[in-house]
Amino acid sequence: MLYGLSHEVPSKFKTVIVINSIERIKIDEVEYGNEESDIEKFLLLAESPLKFKSIAPTIFGHDNIK
Repeated sequence: MLYGLSHEVPSKFKTVIVINSIERIKIDEVEYGNEESDIEKFLLLAESPLKFKSIAPTIFGHDNIK
């Protein structure tokens, strides 16, 4: 039996995403940059050991809560 996926033993925790400071933009305002440099940046981030600290810095217990 897989716990959390069965109706007999429901999961105790649910994911809640809190979002603030959302601003709607118009399509005309979107600027397209150099996609090749963006891809290079994503690949460098994927190789970095610090990627999780930069993506989720507000998780409780993190060294530097922002």
